[in-house]
Amino acid sequence: MRHKSGLAGAALLAIFGCLGPAVHAQHQEPEPVPRATPGNINAMFVRAEELRAAGDCATASAYYYRLARRGPGFERSQYGLGLCLIGDDPPARADTRFIEGLLWLRRAGEAGLPDAQLRLAELYLHGPAAMRDSTEAAFWWTLYERNGQRRAVGYVPPDPQRLAALADIWTEDVLRAAAARADAWQPAPWLPPDAAIGGPEGSDGAAPGHQHTGRRPPPDR
Repeated sequence: MRHKSGLAGAALLAIFGCLGPAVHAQHQEPEPVPRATPGNINAMFVRAEELRAAGDCATASAYYYRLARRGPGFERSQYGLGLCLIGDDPPARADTRFIEGLLWLRRAGEAGLPDAQLRLAELYLHGPAAMRDSTEAAFWWTLYERNGQRRAVGYVPPDPQRLAALADIWTEDVLRAAAARADAWQPAPWLPPDAAIGGPEGSDGAAPGHQHTGRRPPPDR
């Protein structure tokens, strides 16, 4: 059910909160990164995507982080940040970088981003041994399979080989349980802790691929 996923997310938040400055040091900016403002949000997202595609996740993460922490409407940046922190090959053990990356992916997935849901299914199957959970993986796979955003104009589907690798993994019993959880699931965009704080920066001009909600984001500090 939905509450189980919520408990897993809460546990992850608790672990993340205990990690302290070591995790946040991941976002020291290798090059000057501008403040996220209505006029440059698009450019910042495009720049982050270019840097990640070029293999420079160290710099891309700084751009993604400025956007991802703004909350609803910035799920694509949360997803990109999670990918950069985790990398293509997850570590054998869940280190602080991996845990933070998983947290950002869950935020994007819980908001309804299909790409994040698919990556979560893969990670719960093939990630660090201590976190592997076939039932949790089936839940995220089911959400991905049902996600209507996959049929939206402009959606770029993943490599068919990725999908084929997951298609016949689970037993019927596991898939039925996952379907029951998915039936009770509702999207829950992440709200940053200071979401109620106003500021001079509006949320207009959301980057391509972001789901702009019209919320006024917190000020970029």
